[in-house]
Amino acid sequence: MPYRKVPLRTGFIYHVYDQGIDRRVVFSNRRFYRRFFITLRFYQYNQRSVKLANYLEKGSDKLSVLIRIREHPKLVTVMAYCLMPNHFHLIIRQEMNNGISKYVGDVLNSYTKYFNIRNKRKGSLFLNPFRTVRVETDEQLLHLVRYIHLNPYSSGITGNIEETLSYPYSSLAEYLELRPNDGLIDSKMINSYFTSAREHGNFVTEQAEYQKTLDSIKHLTFDDEPE
Repeated sequence: MPYRKVPLRTGFIYHVYDQGIDRRVVFSNRRFYRRFFITLRFYQYNQRSVKLANYLEKGSDKLSVLIRIREHPKLVTVMAYCLMPNHFHLIIRQEMNNGISKYVGDVLNSYTKYFNIRNKRKGSLFLNPFRTVRVETDEQLLHLVRYIHLNPYSSGITGNIEETLSYPYSSLAEYLELRPNDGLIDSKMINSYFTSAREHGNFVTEQAEYQKTLDSIKHLTFDDEPE
């Protein structure tokens, strides 16, 4: 993975995003979305003794393996995510030096191997290096979380707000208590800004149409952004 001129700093929160090479579809059906989600969840911890493929072969012994993995310190804390057909967004806090680079590197390498085997192809799948934006303020954090959660609607993947709120491949439904937390996100920090899930939902939906309008014209100035 290419060296970053500006290192990512421990204790800081980042918007991390990447897309398929040539904007190709990287999640073509539920099986691929689910595999990427499992990969995101598995590699949060600073351990190298167990690979995801080996873990998935453990059968009834998976729980004991997972307990051992979770005894290690976290590389990152994932606060929010959204997976789209040809790209993904993550809001991540780095917990250890070089944690984000290790985490995202492991996730992308593991998923690319899975994708390539399933599709009988070779080579890179995602753009390299992945892109990051450091979160500087609470306001920026909340707007970024809302932005990635509205991405399915503003990009036309979901047809209305109701579908967007329950979109299965983002963390929004977990924040709105429409789906149990599935073990990937740590929601404590984001939840602290709202008095209830309903208030959080209102915060998201009040911006939906405006974001969709912006998304329809962003190609005029941001050609390299994921679509």
